[in-house]
This record gives sequence, C-alpha cells and structure tokens, in this order.
Amino acid sequence: RYTAEEIKGFINKIKTNKSTIPGDIPAKILKKFSDIFCIPLTDIINTSIKTGFWPSRYKQELITPVAKVTPTEKMDQLRPTSNLPVCDKIFESVISELVVKDMKKSVDPKQFGNQKNMSIQHYLVQMMHRILSCVDSSSQGEATAVLCSFVDWKSAYSYQCHKLGIESFIRNKVRPSLIPLLVNYFQGREMRVKFHGQVSESKTQPGSGAQGASLGNHEFTSQTNNNADCVPEADRYKFVDDLSCLEKINLLSIGLASYNYKLQVPSDIPSHGQIISNEHLKTQGYLDKISQWTTNQKMFLNEKKTKAMIINFTKKYQFTARLKLNDTHLEIVDSMKILGTILNNKLDWNQNCKNLVSKVNKRMLLLRKMHSFGASQSDMVHLWVVYCRSVLEQSAVLWQGGLTEENKESLERTQKSFVKLIMKGKVTNYEESFSQ
Repeated sequence: RYTAEEIKGFINKIKTNKSTIPGDIPAKILKKFSDIFCIPLTDIINTSIKTGFWPSRYKQELITPVAKVTPTEKMDQLRPTSNLPVCDKIFESVISELVVKDMKKSVDPKQFGNQKNMSIQHYLVQMMHRILSCVDSSSQGEATAVLCSFVDWKSAYSYQCHKLGIESFIRNKVRPSLIPLLVNYFQGREMRVKFHGQVSESKTQPGSGAQGASLGNHEFTSQTNNNADCVPEADRYKFVDDLSCLEKINLLSIGLASYNYKLQVPSDIPSHGQIISNEHLKTQGYLDKISQWTTNQKMFLNEKKTKAMIINFTKKYQFTARLKLNDTHLEIVDSMKILGTILNNKLDWNQNCKNLVSKVNKRMLLLRKMHSFGASQSDMVHLWVVYCRSVLEQSAVLWQGGLTEENKESLERTQKSFVKLIMKGKVTNYEESFSQ
C-alpha cells in the first residue's frame, strides 16, 4: 500500500516538457500542486492494485504518425509516436517499479534495452570486444573469423499477443498480486490517431503492445526474454528488438570448400570461390530456432532487413556462406548500421565518420540560418552542443580509439567551420578562437 508522500515523489518525477492529450490535466499543474493531487491519486492507485482494475480513463492512447521516409508511400514507413494521460504515466511508473524489481533476476543479462544503468554503448562495446577477441586468435597461429547475424522483427510491438505477454510475466516471476491488474491493463485499450490537427474516432485494440507506455516496454522485454536462448550468452546482444548473434569460426576445421562453378555460375560467390556449407555453421541453427520462437509468439521476422556480415582478416581462408531464414537467403553485407553506428567487416571507422560528418553538415544549415537571424554567440554555442556535437560524439566511447588522423581531421573540420561562422573575422587563427 502506497502513501500520499510516495505518490507525490512519483508526480514530481514526471517531465513537464511533453505534450498533453487534449482535455487532460497539464503535467505542470499536476507537479505544481502535487501536495493536493497526490491524495486522490494515491487512493485510486491503491484501490486499483487491490481490485485488479485499471481505470478506463487511463487506457487511452493518442498516436501521431511520423514519417521514417519522405515521401511516404507505405504504412510501414510511418513510426507511431504515442501520447498518454499524465495520470496514467504516473500510475505506470508506480507499477513498473514493482515489475522491474520482480523481473530483475530473470531478465537476460545480454538485454541492454529498458535496463537501468545500461545503454547502447554497453551493447556496442561488449560486442566489439567479443569480435576483436575472436579475430585476434589468428595472430596466435590459428585461422579464425566471426560470422555476425543481425536479426530484425517486423513491427515487433504491433504483433504482440497480450496472452503470451501475461504468461511471460508469470514465467519471469512478477508477483502474483499484480497479474490481475496487468491483465486488466491490456484489456479494452483504446487508440486515437492525430494527423494534421485532426483526431480520429477511438478504436479498441484487440492486441498490439501499448505504444509509448512503460508497461508496454516491459511486456515486450518479458515476452522476448528467451528469444535467443539458443545462442550462447557470450555471443548474443540484445537492445529491445535489436538482436545480434556472433559465431566464432575455426577456418582450419570448419570444412571450407571450393564452389563448383561447373554446376552453376553464381551471383553471390566472390572471386575467391570458397564457401562453408550451412550444415557446418551454428548460425543457421540459431536462425532456425529464432524463426520457430517467432512463430510460436505470433510475431513475424523481417527477412529483408535481417543481414549477415563476415569479419575475416585471413588471406588464404576467405569464404562466404548461404544462410537461410524462412526460405529466404540472407544478404551478406560489408557494413551494417547498428544502433546509429556503422560497423564494417574491416573494423575501421571511415564509413561511420563520413556518416556523422554528413549528418552534422545538414544540421549546420539550421545554425547558419539562426546566425543570420542575429542569434547571440552563447546561443549559437548552445545550439552547436545540442544539435551537432551530440551527433559527432555519438558512441564515441566505442570508436574514438580506432580513428585515423584523417578521421580526426574530418571530424574536427566541422567544429572549425562552426567557429569560423560565429567568430566571423574577429580572429583568423582557429586555435586562438577555440581557446576563447
């Protein structure tokens, strides 16, 4: 049972810079008068937990579609962004705290998403460390390579089944007293869509994850907790619905074979002409079991976005493979964008640096316009830090130690151009301006 003082603490944690559903109490007012609002809200929350009933008023979602690609031609090119009632956010934060506490010991240790004190940097650094540890074996007289597979689910949240989600909560040891409340939370949820200022009628959701909701995220984490149990813990890396699987390959014993060009002239076999049969690769078994898990969970894999990459620094033992996922051959790529960072099979950062510089140059257009409108120097520096430097330093803990001098100069050049913009003839020496 919660006290009014405890609920007041949850109210004071809500963010006031988020938009509010039309007709809802603004977060700023709730926070300002938290001493008053915490009393009835405490009674609502305690009664709901006791009776296992989630108020219908708090089951409404307002969805605003945001285009992933412009111009938008298909529904899957839209990303749903959700807005929830403020009191629902407070209620969810209370229950989520209990759910996370109960699931703590059961959650996959290689799940880095929706976990306290975990981020994409932990995911990327640990995965890169594992890859480097594997390929470094070649320097000790062995011949090793790493086969990386990047699995993608199609609209994973949208295809969630709440029955399976509740079963996963039970399996992951969420306290029994919360199960009736969670069941009621996922029942009778309603959604409205806001587009160009117009709001649609309310529609009941028979399934699908609760968009933008804390409990929706925890349901997905719980339901997908065992989706890669077939992969050894050291070789799997998960961030919510992103899954990367690694396989260390001993090229001296794996069964490397030459492709028979007399039978067929292939389009997917490189000039070295060497291939490893799927039967000899653990990765194919991983993909088959993940596909079966996906079917059991009533979800769908995105075969087109699921890719594989081979990291192999040997000269004599180059190879390729023909991996299959649901009767679809996976594309073997030279580079892959993982959580905003481009990783390639050479393990250099040239492509990633070019991508970051390109992003910053596009954002510099905004800064140039702001400068032309008369923005002060301090405002310009703030905009640079928020919109540009934050991009340049994205996951820098992963790649900064592997930059070449050319990479460093390329990244630094963007900052030089910014300083020249805001100083405009006041100084001619970059080092002098930067020190100021």
